[in-house]
Amino acid sequence: MKKIKPKELIDGCLELVGEILFEFIFLAIGAVIIILLSAIGINIDTDSMDGEMVSVIGFFALIVILFLVAFAVIAIKKLKSGSQNTKSPKKATKYINKKGKSMYRIGIDLGGTNIAAAIVNEEFKIVKKKSVPTGAERETKYIMDDMAELCRSVCAEAGISFEEIDAIGIASPGVANHTDGVIEYANNLPFRRFEICRELGERLGLNNIHVENDANAAAWGEAIAGAARGTRNSVMITLGTGVGGGVIIDGKVFSGFNYAGAELGHVVIERDGRPCSCGRRGCWEAYSSATALIKMTSEKLAECEESGRHTLMTEIAREKGKVSGVTAFKAHALGDEAAREVIDTYIGYLATGLVNMINIFQPEVLSIGGGISGEGRKLIDMMIDQIKSEQYGTDFVENTRVVIAELGNDAGIIGAAFLGI
Repeated sequence: MKKIKPKELIDGCLELVGEILFEFIFLAIGAVIIILLSAIGINIDTDSMDGEMVSVIGFFALIVILFLVAFAVIAIKKLKSGSQNTKSPKKATKYINKKGKSMYRIGIDLGGTNIAAAIVNEEFKIVKKKSVPTGAERETKYIMDDMAELCRSVCAEAGISFEEIDAIGIASPGVANHTDGVIEYANNLPFRRFEICRELGERLGLNNIHVENDANAAAWGEAIAGAARGTRNSVMITLGTGVGGGVIIDGKVFSGFNYAGAELGHVVIERDGRPCSCGRRGCWEAYSSATALIKMTSEKLAECEESGRHTLMTEIAREKGKVSGVTAFKAHALGDEAAREVIDTYIGYLATGLVNMINIFQPEVLSIGGGISGEGRKLIDMMIDQIKSEQYGTDFVENTRVVIAELGNDAGIIGAAFLGI
């Protein structure tokens, strides 16, 4: 709910009354015109009118005057409000609770290794964040007990009463049924058709609890408070261990009729290509995730070693003790030719997938998050030409803005906190 100041409420009421009065008088003046035209049409002699008729005409004349005054007042008010409206359409919306007080929400990031909970204020800023081990090998009741205790303890450490918490949102891996508050399935977690919102609500005495897939929650976070704020249609791609994705259509999270939609990393971009963890071959994830980039880099290093070709990637990997998602990028920045070959291949696949997303959804903004997004604007500059050349209708319609996500690892937890608004 949007926060409304008393003055804004009074002004709004006065304007509403004025507009109603305006419409009423407008109808009345129309009736007067009809009467006068009728009088002229049947040649009524106004000089012979009695006192009662004159009074009636005087009454309608008064209405005409009121009509003009009301019109002038409303016109002036509209002009003043229009000239003073300098608020940015991208400014974060504030929310208050039912008691009219500033409120807080809790966002929960439920992972296979850790559960993180954060208090988020009305400006979409994290006030306090805390995490505990998930202990995914345990029964669900113990995991839920820890989750509830985590919510209480993060409030206590922030000096906030739990009574000030208006809602809780959970970002979960797998298939999250946000309508029923159920995790249908989550890999690496013991949740199967589990009523997580009811379970947590019973432990905390709170009914306003929501759940959503973690990638969808991250996309929602960017839509309300990050790179896509102020838009109604956006897509977020996360380049990490896999390729995650979330889609916002007309201001709402899209997840399909069965809540399993928007698995964007599992569209095939090369038939019978590299094997993917989902069981298919040639998935975008198998070519554009950080895991895929590490594999491409390792293959190039082996090729260089076998042929005796020098590459700076060898020294960079040795210095860090491993090949990572930034090994090739660092060597490429230093002018290494073998690294350029790796990056060119990776960028080609990444851009191909991004164009597919743009051509399907035509979002206002497509944001890129995850570890690889740490390359920043340089990453986008490397592929923007391919995106523009392959995007459908690029010369005839407004183009999607491709940007780096702004909220980093907090996107999911902020998005989760504001589920259901």
